[in-house]
Amino acid sequence: WKSWEKLNANPDDRATRAVVRESGVTLSRSISKTFDRLFNLQSNIDTQVKLKIDEINASARLIADLNAQILKSQQSGDNPNDLLDKRDLAVEKLSKMINVNVVRGDADEFIVYVGSQYLVQGQKMRGLAGEGNPKRDGFVDVRWADDKSEVKIEKGEINALLELRDVTIADQITQIDNMTTNLVDLVNESHRDGFGLNLKTGINFFQEVKLTQNRNGNHDLNGDGQEDHTILFKVSG
Repeated sequence: WKSWEKLNANPDDRATRAVVRESGVTLSRSISKTFDRLFNLQSNIDTQVKLKIDEINASARLIADLNAQILKSQQSGDNPNDLLDKRDLAVEKLSKMINVNVVRGDADEFIVYVGSQYLVQGQKMRGLAGEGNPKRDGFVDVRWADDKSEVKIEKGEINALLELRDVTIADQITQIDNMTTNLVDLVNESHRDGFGLNLKTGINFFQEVKLTQNRNGNHDLNGDGQEDHTILFKVSG
């Protein structure tokens, strides 16, 4: 803003105009870098979500295997205390990762529910899958692997990751978008009232560049099929 004040005091000075323009470029780069940091953080958390899905599936598979071993041991007349302890530990680990509810169907059936759907039923294990959502920049939704229906996640480590990715960081990105839009509108409105050295008026200081339909401004600059750049706005001079 100091550069704008100097320009207001000496509007015909080319050096002062150049400083204002460079300040605009610096500001736009700063906003872009802030967005990039937040988006990269979202991407890293998305990777953690995928890994957590694998951990949940591994624990569920272990519980199903232990159910089979416990049933076999009981049918043989053995005492499967060690196996029962292992299953208890596996369920405890699983409960830290996602909301689960354990129900015994009958004497031979041990069921682990996530919401109203079973994850483990006796020796059967129903896995989770991460499905990329194009409406959310390809970040994964957690779904049931067999029918792709939504998993009702309410608690646990995976819920915390999803809240951080989809709410906390997403809200910060929205705030940056709103701030940038308001700033562009405010500066451009003032700039259009001024005159250039060529006496032209009605010109925006910040020019919005419509290079992509992506809501975050991501676009494929080099044409390799991968979104590799982000455009927020550019300075027109």
